[in-house]
Amino acid sequence: MKYNIEISEAAYVELAEAMAWYETQQAGLGEELEADMDQALLILQRNPFYEVRYRNLRVFNLERFPFQIIYIVFNQTIRVISFFHAHRDPEIWKSK
Repeated sequence: MKYNIEISEAAYVELAEAMAWYETQQAGLGEELEADMDQALLILQRNPFYEVRYRNLRVFNLERFPFQIIYIVFNQTIRVISFFHAHRDPEIWKSK
């Protein structure tokens, strides 16, 4: 079964900001972050049932970059709430 993915506007903004920052560090690195995110979403589409961290929010860690995809699963849909840097205070995404 393949799940649908919906990405919140806030998560898009977080990803765009992270990509822009990585591009300032090294040309092409922002695109690599985006590719890592895309790969993670493909994995989640096949099996979204990763660790529950807070109530019904689940967390998937990217492989190369220190980011987490914070999401919920509802029926056949994965709703991405946040694209979150793993070293930030988790209380930030809990409040979303």
